[in-house]
Formats: sequence, C-alpha cells, structure tokens
Amino acid sequence: MAKSTKSAVRKRPGRPATGQDPVTAIRLSPELRENVDVWAAKQPDQPKRSEAIRRLVVLGLIVKTKARPTGRLRAALVADLAAETIDSLPVAVQPKPRVKK
Repeated sequence: MAKSTKSAVRKRPGRPATGQDPVTAIRLSPELRENVDVWAAKQPDQPKRSEAIRRLVVLGLIVKTKARPTGRLRAALVADLAAETIDSLPVAVQPKPRVKK
C-alpha cells in the first residue's frame, strides 16, 4: 500500500498559547496581599489584584528617589556633620586637638 502524502500535525501537550505576555508568578504574604487589595479598592475602576500589582510595579519604577551617598561622598558628609557638631559644643566640652608625631 502507498504512503499517504498528508503530513500529520502533532498537537503540543498543555494549554494552547494565548498570544499574551508570559506569566510571572510571585508569592505575597497575606499582609501584602491585603495591602494590594485595599489599594485596588480605592482606585476609581477597582482593578483586579493582578492589574493592581502591574500598576503598582509601574508606579514603583516611575518614582524617582534620592540616591544615597556612598563611599567617599558619604564619608565627607559624616566628617562635615561631626565637625559641625564639635564646633557647636561649648569651649569647655570640646576635645583637645591631637598632636601628630
């Protein structure tokens, strides 16, 4: 008997692709989940939890925060603060200057 020229297309196991963004699962503590739900309830359109989380992530990425000083800049700020504090002390309380050997 002759072989069939039809090619059989095998279906992949599992749910068919939806054409949407891939799913990213996260674990939330009950308190954090409650905070997200409360925030969502306060919104005019009252989004579902997944949409509320997406919106909160976008808001978190948009907000600009002050960068914390690091390294030499932080050391300089600490030294300036210490000098100002020492200068503001009464003369009787100020430490004696150190003599370099």
